[in-house]
Amino acid sequence: MSIDIETFGERLSDDDLVEMVRARRDERSVLGALKELSRRESPRRPDIFRDVLDDPGQSARAKKTVVAQLGTERRHESQQLLLRHLDATDPSLFAGIVQSLGKIGDEQALQRLEETEAPDDATARRSLGFARSLLAYRLRLDRNLIEPPSDAEMVGVTGGITFETARAEAETVREALEQVKKHLPAVPLAEEGAAVKLTCRSTELLLVFTEEFQDPKSLETLREQSALPLVLLKKGLSLEHYFLEQYFFTQPAKGREGAALLGVRPRGDLTYAGKIQVSENGYTFTLKSVDTRYAPAIEVEGRYDPNEQAVEFTKAVTSTRVAGRENTAGTPRRAPARFG
Repeated sequence: MSIDIETFGERLSDDDLVEMVRARRDERSVLGALKELSRRESPRRPDIFRDVLDDPGQSARAKKTVVAQLGTERRHESQQLLLRHLDATDPSLFAGIVQSLGKIGDEQALQRLEETEAPDDATARRSLGFARSLLAYRLRLDRNLIEPPSDAEMVGVTGGITFETARAEAETVREALEQVKKHLPAVPLAEEGAAVKLTCRSTELLLVFTEEFQDPKSLETLREQSALPLVLLKKGLSLEHYFLEQYFFTQPAKGREGAALLGVRPRGDLTYAGKIQVSENGYTFTLKSVDTRYAPAIEVEGRYDPNEQAVEFTKAVTSTRVAGRENTAGTPRRAPARFG
């Protein structure tokens, strides 16, 4: 019999769902029960999540489902459970554990990740490296920084089109922030201020400040410490829901003259790079695409006035093709982002 995991178990009690997971009669019912317990935010979750990860008889998919759910809420007990299983030898399970720790962890988690060696698997190693970086940028610790790309690794826009920019309406921002809470469990976003709506053809994006950087004094520290001041949210066409599209990290530029600006996908792929500089009117910024297959080529320039909480774009163009295909001269494709 076919089971629709998305609607499975809606009429069952929490106790019934927990028993179904523990009985582990078949994988689909276990996965459906776990997802339903998570959807309804059942108070039974901590116990059953611990049971699944501790049970060697549970499937890898069930364990990965639990690990992903643990990364949607910033809870101390979730972090401790993930850390307890950091010695997982299954590469995909290990990758999921460190990804969740990157999203919810604190300095203790970062220290453990820095002491941990990944299984002999490329995805596991990259996930560990990015989890260290994400934690360090979130906590402003100036280590595990992503190496900015060279000029040769950047691409320009050919035959580009201008995308529309406008101040986002407060109701739109509130709706988007509610929808992405589980994507950014340890990164509060600013409900008020300079959120910008970007529209290109049928694609709708929101550029939103993290809560800390609503304060102009915090922005002044970008030249001194690494940070996560902005995120880019994208509205999915099918479900009409926003999700996390990009983190925008910063780190002090050489000589402390402004800051490097890096756009990174949630799994750690470096897609955009540019600079932020202090000007008489606030901050100027530039952003271009890295030679990757993950995003179209863009060229963006603008200014941010922290007193008015206003963003003005002086240039905003995008290609209709992914950035990696703009390079018709056959430049080698950029290797995965380097985490140090």
